[in-house]
Amino acid sequence: MPTTRSRTGAGPKYKAPPTKPKKTATAKGDKKAPTKTTTSKKRAASTEVKGPSPAPKKAKSEPPSDDKKRLAEKLISAHGELYLSQLGISDPSASDPETLFTVLLTSLLFSARISHNIAIESAKLLVKEGWNDVKRLKESTWERRTEVLTEGGYTHYREKTATMLGDLSQLLVEKYDGDLNNLKKAAKESPATVRKLLKEVKGMGDVGVDIFFQQAQTIWPFLAPFLDARCKEAAKRLGVGEDAESVYEAVGRDSVKMAKLVVAMITVKLEGKWAEFGV
Repeated sequence: MPTTRSRTGAGPKYKAPPTKPKKTATAKGDKKAPTKTTTSKKRAASTEVKGPSPAPKKAKSEPPSDDKKRLAEKLISAHGELYLSQLGISDPSASDPETLFTVLLTSLLFSARISHNIAIESAKLLVKEGWNDVKRLKESTWERRTEVLTEGGYTHYREKTATMLGDLSQLLVEKYDGDLNNLKKAAKESPATVRKLLKEVKGMGDVGVDIFFQQAQTIWPFLAPFLDARCKEAAKRLGVGEDAESVYEAVGRDSVKMAKLVVAMITVKLEGKWAEFGV
């Protein structure tokens, strides 16, 4: 059939088929890409400022078993005589200047690498001289202090310790009027500040302060409960507690009993009396 041409002589117009949008090939299992709206919402969510999380509640310590309480009493009964009692101090819990200064003197002596028994004997002689009165110690001579320490068997550190005792008495008189209760006031009953101020004494490091805390908690209950590393180790081995708080519970939260138990555990450790308590 003949084709009809237009007047212009051109053939019929050709219309291209409509194009379909190309699909981007994706790997099998790929998820649909997020839209701008979805992405912006996620970004907004991620930038939200959340309030502080509530602090976790502290687990209450379980009450000590009757076995632990009985063990603590047994230790105290067998070896719990306070050091101050051994030195002849009638009331080891008194807060008078002489009693507190005796605690400081013994702490200084015990902190040296020397026999425990020698430290005790030397401390007894210092008290016999009346040197637990800081003003009387300040009036003593270096030579006499050396003689007394030698008599007590404190020969290895006698000269050095005689000097430290003189420095200690001078510091305490000048700064605290001879009364450690004034140091407590200056520290506002903060154990950390008490530690810092005690370390101003020549010869008193952390070991000496630990010994002071363990004895002085009978006089200054704000220091309780306190155990040094060796007592914590002994407490665990004996089975009386895992830390200072659990041991404190075993003695009914009594700071005097706590100090007595400290002495008992140190004695057991130093003298190897573990078998007495089934260890």
